[in-house]
Amino acid sequence: LRHFQWMRDAGVDGVMLQRFTSELRDPAFFEWRNQLADNVRAGAETYGRVFNIMYDISGQNETNLVADLQSDWRYLVNTLHITSSSRYLRHKGQPVVTLWGLGFTDRPGTPAQAQELLQWFKAAGVTLMGGVPTNWRTLTGDSKTGAAWAGVYRSFDILSPWSVGRYSSDAG
Repeated sequence: LRHFQWMRDAGVDGVMLQRFTSELRDPAFFEWRNQLADNVRAGAETYGRVFNIMYDISGQNETNLVADLQSDWRYLVNTLHITSSSRYLRHKGQPVVTLWGLGFTDRPGTPAQAQELLQWFKAAGVTLMGGVPTNWRTLTGDSKTGAAWAGVYRSFDILSPWSVGRYSSDAG
């Protein structure tokens, strides 16, 4: 609650709550992540801030990538009722979900898995934000190079290229 009070006092509108998908199969981490989601929801509702879920696929087992995200989102929506909060971030009436890491050279996932996730989440009625590689447009550098990734990136509703550490001057 204190953090959300500080956010209100500082004029910060909201947060994206990261859920590391590689942890979700561990009961202790799953419980902890769910308690954190409850706390974030309470803080946002108390202090009039917004929040949304950001899945980070770092360290995720590729074999379980699709099933783990689908299972967890169902749990958040149907058991924790996370999107029932009046403070859950929405775009054009739809809850916003962020998928961070698809297409990075050092993260799991194939273009087929990515498209399966995108189609599934969109069918569930969400607006999808992609935390994508800086070089998503050119399929170079930090981006996987297969041509199918171009279609994946363009299938997101919102893109947020990861540019942390990419620039060392104002001119950059």
